[in-house]
Order: sequence, then structure tokens, then C-alpha cells
Amino acid sequence: MSALAIIHLAAALLALLLGGVQLALPRGGGRHKLLGCVWLAAMAMTALTSFALHGSTARFSWVHLLSLWVLFCVVAVVRHARRGEIDRHRAFALGAYLGLLGAGIAALLTPGRLLHDLLLAGAGNA
Repeated sequence: MSALAIIHLAAALLALLLGGVQLALPRGGGRHKLLGCVWLAAMAMTALTSFALHGSTARFSWVHLLSLWVLFCVVAVVRHARRGEIDRHRAFALGAYLGLLGAGIAALLTPGRLLHDLLLAGAGNA
């Protein structure tokens, strides 16, 4: 596995973990803001590194459209929080998190994708 793939996977796992924590803990305050900043950085890193990762058949796939959406959401989350538009802030944050979750599930279940090959490809041979 390449260093870039490891960074991508680590950032995605961190974003999944912190996103879940953010959803479970009370909103607002310093802790929410600090965890949110780290979460947004992990989301951005996951999206940005995805553009350098590609399958053997195509340079870009539908997953990269999700990456563009996540980058848009990262900006929107900050913008709406700073404006005090908390309902919009929450909607974009939740949308980005659900997109990350969906992309992760798709990567896990799609043969030929790294996550699938690492975790599931040999499962039938055990």
C-alpha cells in the first residue's frame, strides 16, 4: 500500500471517528469547535488525497464527485457556523459525514477497490 493510500485511509478513519463523536456529544462550546476543526481537516485531507488515488481502469470515478462535494461542504460548514446559521451548519456537516460513510461502504463493498481487497477479498478463501 502506498504512503498516499495510508494517509487517505488514516484521514478517513479519523474523520469517521471524530464525526461520530461530534454527533454524540453536546454541540457548541470550545470542545465542539476544536474537534470540528480537526474533523474538517481530516475530511479535507480525505477528499484531497482521493484525487491522487485511482483504479486501474479509470483516472476518476463517481467517488471523486463525492470528494468535490465534501470540499464544498467543508467550506459551507465553516461559513454557516461563522454566520450563526446553525441549521445550515449542521445540515452540511451531517451531509458531509453521511457522504464519507457512504463512500467508505462503497469502497468496502466494491471489488477492485483497495479497502475491499484489503479486508474482504481473502475472506472467502479462509
